[in-house]
Amino acid sequence: MQKDTMAQDDPKPEMPFLMEDTGLVRIPFKALMADPHGMFRAARSLGPVAGFSDGSAMMLRAADVQRMFGDPRIRQIGVEGMQAAGVAEGPFLAWARETLLLSHGRDHVRRRTPLARAFAYPLMNMLRPSIRRAADRLVADWTPGEALDLRDTFAAQLPARTIAEILGAPEADVPEFTSLVYRMTKGLAFGTLPEEFDDIHAAAAQLHAYVDRLLSDSRTTPRDDFLSAYVARVDAEGDLSPTEIITQIVTVIIGGADTTRAAMTALVSLLLDHRDQWDMVCADPGMAAGAVAEGLRFEPSIGSIPVFTLEPIEASGVVIPAYRVLSLSMMSAMRDDALYADPDRFDIRRTDHPRLHLVFGGGPHRCLGEALARAELEEGLIALTQAWPGLTRQGPAVRMTGVGGIRSASNLTVVPAA
Repeated sequence: MQKDTMAQDDPKPEMPFLMEDTGLVRIPFKALMADPHGMFRAARSLGPVAGFSDGSAMMLRAADVQRMFGDPRIRQIGVEGMQAAGVAEGPFLAWARETLLLSHGRDHVRRRTPLARAFAYPLMNMLRPSIRRAADRLVADWTPGEALDLRDTFAAQLPARTIAEILGAPEADVPEFTSLVYRMTKGLAFGTLPEEFDDIHAAAAQLHAYVDRLLSDSRTTPRDDFLSAYVARVDAEGDLSPTEIITQIVTVIIGGADTTRAAMTALVSLLLDHRDQWDMVCADPGMAAGAVAEGLRFEPSIGSIPVFTLEPIEASGVVIPAYRVLSLSMMSAMRDDALYADPDRFDIRRTDHPRLHLVFGGGPHRCLGEALARAELEEGLIALTQAWPGLTRQGPAVRMTGVGGIRSASNLTVVPAA
């Protein structure tokens, strides 16, 4: 966990400053949490790498972050970071040891390959009609003029129902496993306190047991669905242990719920605050893909990816020693004017997105659920704008919190109006 412990007499402690002896930029922790985009902007102008008092570092500039994806001199951080922060043994750490998200090398390939086939773009695009139908059903019963929380009534429900369909889980189970997901994924967020892990471990144990029941049902009564096909394949191949199989399905549920909920909530808030661009999507649903790409860039649901340096890493003359925790900040990189024109401007007509969107990472660990996330966000946005073009925001805009791992989105109160 990164924590700033600068002395009170540090120069301008409320702003980033360059540490001449190392070339690292120090960003005051409290200021970073209060205004991450502003702090990152100021820090990028001073240097390519931020340094924290615990010895960890964070890459800030787009070119450096992009070239690190897949670099053999780094590896994904597993449970070491959690254990170093004082997290005790328990079900969440057991999941972390076996999930493809935090594994590397052959273990990562073994765990990822069976799922990668199922989550390919063509197969995920085949789900679009059912995703759209689910989104249409969610908004159909809204009452004009009645305020509602978009995050919990729509943004959380659509990806959860999609995952339920993929896994063949009853729709009635959606509230149960979504609650468990949101409790469990706090363990992946930046700054989670050790005392919060009792509940995180409990949620992980319950979600593990829930998936175990789903898998048992699929083995007992195979169906023509993803889960039955996945179970038959991995059982036949014999390359994954029973707990590894459960862990990867838990990972699918997590990846298909929490980040998409935050991304959808932030996107709708941004569009309602840029009314002309909301109206563009209402008039032309073909604009949804550009709106999703820009929303993911402007206010991402993933702040950074933590890795471990196996060798010294150089970035624009600054050297990060071997055996250090290094965060690759997509959040900072996606506001870098070396990659994007006028990066602090929200514009769904933007044409300078790189071919591979940074929010999904890169290299062997590029997000497995990218195609599914895009489908959910685009079809969900189209359903909203077509059903309720007069939708308005009531109260504050969404606030995204955190700069690393999975970020959190505050509630968004909206009022439907045709």
